[in-house]
Amino acid sequence: MIDFAQCVFRKEGQDDNDWGYWKAWQDEEGAMGVVMEGKLRKLGGCYHYERSAESWRLNKRFMGEDSYENGSQKIG
Repeated sequence: MIDFAQCVFRKEGQDDNDWGYWKAWQDEEGAMGVVMEGKLRKLGGCYHYERSAESWRLNKRFMGEDSYENGSQKIG
């Protein structure tokens, strides 16, 4: 699923390092995935959010996040 209302597009001329840091800090994918998982769980659904390989790579590189196991985020 792609929700363009929740994303920001890369600015012209923005370098890879700056863009990667911004993407990792913003974590649009994780924000949408975790919220959707929680809401569907409350409704009896069985959706499980798993971080994409690109999102996992950006978070490890720029945020140093080791709290994720195998690219999937655990929620309460």
